[in-house]
Amino acid sequence: MPTWFALFVAAMATLAGAIAAVAGTGVGSLVTPALSLRIDMRDAVLAVAAPHLVLNALRFWSVRTSLSGKIFRRFGLTSAGGSLAGAFLQHSVSSGSITAVFAVLLIIAALFGLTGLADRVKFGRRGAYAGGALSGFFGGLTGEQGGLRAAAMLGLDLSKETFVATATATALVVDAVRIPVYLATRWNEVPQVIAPAAVGVAGVVAGMFIGKQLFGRVPGDKFSRVVSAVLLLIGALLVVRLLVVSGKRTSASVSNHEDFDWMEKVSDEQDHAAAVFAE
Repeated sequence: MPTWFALFVAAMATLAGAIAAVAGTGVGSLVTPALSLRIDMRDAVLAVAAPHLVLNALRFWSVRTSLSGKIFRRFGLTSAGGSLAGAFLQHSVSSGSITAVFAVLLIIAALFGLTGLADRVKFGRRGAYAGGALSGFFGGLTGEQGGLRAAAMLGLDLSKETFVATATATALVVDAVRIPVYLATRWNEVPQVIAPAAVGVAGVVAGMFIGKQLFGRVPGDKFSRVVSAVLLLIGALLVVRLLVVSGKRTSASVSNHEDFDWMEKVSDEQDHAAAVFAE
C-alpha cells in the first residue's frame, strides 16, 4: 500500500472514529468507500470489518451496564442470523453490486437523518425484529448496517442508554458472525487487506479518544445532520463512479464488437478474393 494512501486511510479512519465516538456510526460509511478507491469493494468490506469490530468492542465495554439482555437475545440473534446469510452471499456477488447496494444504503440513511424520519419512523416490535434481521443481512453483505438497525430499534421503545448499549452489542455480534465467514470464503484475499485493516484499526482507536473533545460540544441534532450530509455526498459519489465505470465498460464492449465485425468483414473479403483468384 503506497504511503500516501496509507496516510489517507489513516486520516479517514481517525475522522470516522471521532464521529463514531459521538454518533455511534461512521466507520464503515467513511472508511469503506475510501479503501474502495484502490482495492476491490469486497476487499474493502473485509478490511474495514476489523476496525469496526474493535470500535464496537471498545464502545460496548463502556456502556455494557445498560444492556437489555432480553431485547439483545431477540434482536441480536435475528441480526446475527441475517449477518450470516449476507456474509455467505457476499462471496458470490460482484463488486459492482456490492458498491451499488452500499451506496443506496448510505443515501437512505443520510436522507433519514437529514429529514428527521429516523426519529419518527417506528417499525413496532415485530417489525423491529424483522428490521434487525434485514440490517444484519446488509451488514454481512456490505458492512453498512447502522442506519437500518437504529431505525428498527426505535420500535422497541428503549431508553437512550439501553438503546445505545443494545445497538452496540448487536453490532458487535454482527461483526463476530460475519468476519469468520469472510475469512473462510475469501482467505486468498486476506494478505492484501492486512495492512489497510491495521491502519484502519489504529486510526479508529485514535479517533475515538479525540472524538468527544472535538465534537462533544456540538449540539447533537446539528452534528447528526452534518454527518448525514457527508454520507449523502459519499453515496452520491459512489453512484456517479458506478455510472462512469459502467459507461466505460459499455464503450469498451461496443468498441470490441465493432473491431470483431471489422475483422470478420476483412476475413470475408479475403476469402472472396481468394475464391476469385482460384477461378
